[in-house]
Amino acid sequence: HAFSEQSAVLGWDSRLGILGISASFEMPLYIVLTWLSAWGAWTIPGAPMALSVWLPSIVCLTVAAAIGFWFRGGPVFRFMDIEVRRADGRPASRLRCAWRNLVAWLPIIQTMNFGLVMMAVGFKVIAAQGGTVPQFPGPITDVKDAPFVVLSILCSGCCMEIFFFFGPIYSLVRPQRGLQDLLADTRLVPR
Repeated sequence: HAFSEQSAVLGWDSRLGILGISASFEMPLYIVLTWLSAWGAWTIPGAPMALSVWLPSIVCLTVAAAIGFWFRGGPVFRFMDIEVRRADGRPASRLRCAWRNLVAWLPIIQTMNFGLVMMAVGFKVIAAQGGTVPQFPGPITDVKDAPFVVLSILCSGCCMEIFFFFGPIYSLVRPQRGLQDLLADTRLVPR
């Protein structure tokens, strides 16, 4: 009887609530993890710049997948009584929920890491010997390679930023199937 009184369709207002609560509770976790893992990589003597670029991504995306697996989509879904289902209506497996959560947070985590990459490049330039030739360990071996690497980072960062802003708008237009749901073949339904 309680189910019949509930709307069987997830509305844009519920989706807005999901986005707001996720931004308030999960996003600070990823910000802290990003900074801690980047700081850890920066403090390792002689560590290549690539470590400070990849370690925060690996840590945060692993945690995002683990949260999706453990909570069957995310903690906000339990709070708001929403269930992640497969497109055919069957309950989504924990692995599918982990994949969905990883895809959902990927643009946000990579956008945060984009800023860290730019900081790492700046730190390497500032720490250059004699202030003339930067010593770029890792992917950059010669100062003439720096513009190419920075340009590729800017391009990939801009692509992630597009998904970062477009994803929530798309999920408000199609509340049951956001971009992450399309990629994971899932949909959100009220319990």
